[in-house]
Amino acid sequence: MCIDGFTNGYCSRCVIARSETTRQSRRTCTLFLLTTGQLKGRGVIVGIFQFIFLASWFLPLDSIPTRGVIVRYFLISLIFVPYSLLQNPNHKYTKKTSHSGQKVYIYALTLFAMRTIKACLFDLDGVIVDTAVYHYKAWKQLANSLGFDFTEHQNEQLKGVSRVRSLELILGWGGVTKTAEEQHELATLKNTWYVEMISKMTPDEILPGAKAFLEACRAAGLKIALGSASKNSGMILEKTGLTSHFDAVIDGNKVSKAKPDPEVFLKGAEALGVQPAECVVFEDAVAGVEAAIAGGMRCVGIGTADLLGAADLVVTGLDKLTVGMLEQL
Repeated sequence: MCIDGFTNGYCSRCVIARSETTRQSRRTCTLFLLTTGQLKGRGVIVGIFQFIFLASWFLPLDSIPTRGVIVRYFLISLIFVPYSLLQNPNHKYTKKTSHSGQKVYIYALTLFAMRTIKACLFDLDGVIVDTAVYHYKAWKQLANSLGFDFTEHQNEQLKGVSRVRSLELILGWGGVTKTAEEQHELATLKNTWYVEMISKMTPDEILPGAKAFLEACRAAGLKIALGSASKNSGMILEKTGLTSHFDAVIDGNKVSKAKPDPEVFLKGAEALGVQPAECVVFEDAVAGVEAAIAGGMRCVGIGTADLLGAADLVVTGLDKLTVGMLEQL
């Protein structure tokens, strides 16, 4: 096996290693640490695949945070598999590799690794703070002014939904028809009442464990963004003293599509300079969980499993979560 071209576990002239991804865990299984080959009657032992990885097996650590990337290593098994050597079309030399097409038997240590989480995207209402009660009071006041009632059960269905869409649903429940201009006026009126209420918010209204978890994410080197449908998120973060905890804020003022469309989270990932697969979303609404999944992101549901079962993990609050638990998603 062309030892001269062998680097980091790969023969640069041949394609002899493979990676597999399990759909459920999305962990990358890299086959190939130490290779034993038999070519042209000679036994050859080649390659050291960054043996610094091996040191992690002897350290009393579950995870190794490095430059904002959380990686966990699992030594699974020692296997013996045959591979065919193939010509690498991307190699800088144009001449054909002399051993292309021959068989090589690989003793491969299977290493489950390369899981990376680089960013956390948080919904606001019901995850970081609880403004649902203010939304409920403002919507109820609006519904009552139109001659019908608005229940807490109906309010639950508005979680993660934009203001315009929420008004459409409420008018439908009340059997009231309004023109587009009238709907705009009603939505503005509701928001005026709501803003009056949240303008009195204080840091005491941050949900249990939320601030501590944000600080833990920051300490681990993770990037943090807000992904909320609320157009008042800036005021809420300011009143609760959380503005500085976020690297980016994507809210209703920066998106045109409501959840479950993933636009708000995709823009959050873009603002942080990371790929969607490198993000974890924290959501308390079904529409938000669906948006995270549609965006190709992992998701932690904040609430109950019967409602948010589609999420990768469900906890009752950020006070029940640690950064280390994100490795299991």
